[in-house]
Amino acid sequence: MTNGSCEPVDCLDDAECSEDNMRCIGRRCRCASDFDLVENKCRKSKVGECREQLDCFLNHSTCLADEGRCVCAEGFRAVFMAGSADRACLRVSCSTDSDCEATSAGATCVRGLCVCPDDQPPQSAFCLLPQPNRFESQGVLGVTKLVTYCLGLVIGVGAFAAVLVTLLRAKASAGYEPSCPDVDDEEAAKRLDEEGAIMAAVAALRDRYVLEDGQEFEESAEAYAGDMADDMYSEEERRIDRMFVRSVFPKRSDGLFVSTHGINRGSSSSGAAVAPSSRTTVDI
Repeated sequence: MTNGSCEPVDCLDDAECSEDNMRCIGRRCRCASDFDLVENKCRKSKVGECREQLDCFLNHSTCLADEGRCVCAEGFRAVFMAGSADRACLRVSCSTDSDCEATSAGATCVRGLCVCPDDQPPQSAFCLLPQPNRFESQGVLGVTKLVTYCLGLVIGVGAFAAVLVTLLRAKASAGYEPSCPDVDDEEAAKRLDEEGAIMAAVAALRDRYVLEDGQEFEESAEAYAGDMADDMYSEEERRIDRMFVRSVFPKRSDGLFVSTHGINRGSSSSGAAVAPSSRTTVDI
């Protein structure tokens, strides 16, 4: 008895079970198979009311006159039979396992009483199969999954290592050695940034030189065009002056231009100074 309730207590034999009508079954103190746990005591279940034995019409039942109730006789247990709402007295006493099989399939004989595989007394004409503990089943399933996962991981890592070793050996036999990078990713990125900055500076300098060369070419072209325009303008002025003088002084102007041309021809052909002619002086 624990906290007002009857709970199974560990035991090795019936003598260790101090409560009345208890037996040591499956190393736990339990009510004997022909008794039920009623009001925290191992008692016979009521199967009817009586004042005398004739009032108990159920087979294998007996009358407890002082209590006014019918109960199953010794060696029998009150159970609900299949297809009936009334209780019946099921035989649970035995001498051999065959006695239990005749009344409750699956039960075995333990010290004169039939016991089901779950160490419980028979509840009907057959024993209920023991239900596996759900949490234990989940624990076993979880352990199985974990073991399977670990085994698969180990096999996968081993296969990868074998392939890697094979490749390295093949490279070594062919004269190749695994190359290691000289710099890490940060140094490589820094070097790329520096190279990019240098290339950008070179491009800007090249564009500057091209622009300066273009400006110098434009300035030279403009200066040349200006000189040509000045020469053409001076020649045009001289031609207009000659035409004007000839038109005003047709006779005198001939000598002027002839003498001028003669001087130019003489100086250009001989390379020596030519004496001016008497016709070079003209009064206008």
